[in-house]
Amino acid sequence: LKATIAQSRHIPGPLAFWINNISEWLHFLRKDGEVSPHCPEVLTSLTQLTCYAFKSLSDSLCKEVEPHLTSLFTPGHSHMLGGGLEHTESFLDMLWKPGGVTSRISSHNRSASNLFAILDAIHCLMASCNVNKEITRELFLRLFHYVGSSLFNEIATVRKFAFPRSLSSLTPHLKRFLTWAEERGLSPLNENCFSLCLQAITLLEVCRDSDINCDKVTTDSNLLSPIQVKSLLETIHDLNLESFVSQVSDSTSPPLLQTKIHRPIKIPESGYSSEFLLGIPHGLKEFLEPAIQKGLCKLHLVSLLSTGAWMKSSELANH
Repeated sequence: LKATIAQSRHIPGPLAFWINNISEWLHFLRKDGEVSPHCPEVLTSLTQLTCYAFKSLSDSLCKEVEPHLTSLFTPGHSHMLGGGLEHTESFLDMLWKPGGVTSRISSHNRSASNLFAILDAIHCLMASCNVNKEITRELFLRLFHYVGSSLFNEIATVRKFAFPRSLSSLTPHLKRFLTWAEERGLSPLNENCFSLCLQAITLLEVCRDSDINCDKVTTDSNLLSPIQVKSLLETIHDLNLESFVSQVSDSTSPPLLQTKIHRPIKIPESGYSSEFLLGIPHGLKEFLEPAIQKGLCKLHLVSLLSTGAWMKSSELANH
């Protein structure tokens, strides 16, 4: 199974499929009071496989959105805040193929519109694969952290972004990320990263045409560390930072943000389909038929007196 996942580690569709199936299997065995005590090694392996598939999916999705981020700084495209249904559906199909979406979009067509269409496609992918909602939430948390921290690092280090037109183009897109997440029940997801970007933009706009007032900078930039403020101000030509440097000389915090969250995912203990599934799902018998004919498994129909609940052993164990 790990080899199968490894073969698809750069293809979001199969990875989402395996995350759902392995996490469902893991949950089912964990909750089965008769089985779980006898298979600790299996539970450990399934946990590791879920984490492996999740990390692979997170990394592949970051690569999908990364080429589109520079388009958010392009003047004249602030109105392009979302992708249409047609784009979303075609992008969803591409997420099941090697190379994904971005490899099929020319550099001239990388835009804010396509970026949000990709996000819509990712959200549809997780829903169509029936991935646990908390796992989906954690995935978007990491994806948005990557986007927000990457944008902040660009603002803090690239001198050209200190010009007003680039900054004014980025602001509505940052707000759109927050709105997009809220509309899909994913808010708040790394709002702090996007708030950092908005504060950085405000700081640069205020200080570009006026003298630096250390007290005002500190008040207006409460989310930014002193070293981050200094790094931002250094992107503006010919600013005298001597009055501010003394405040950051002893700072040990890095000016840039880590783009990746490295902590392992905490696999949810609820929210799986086996908790409310009744009877035999449509298509299961047909799916198992080849294995049944080879003698690899058997399918026993539930008694007419049974409720058909898949978690019956769990219920007995809890009582």
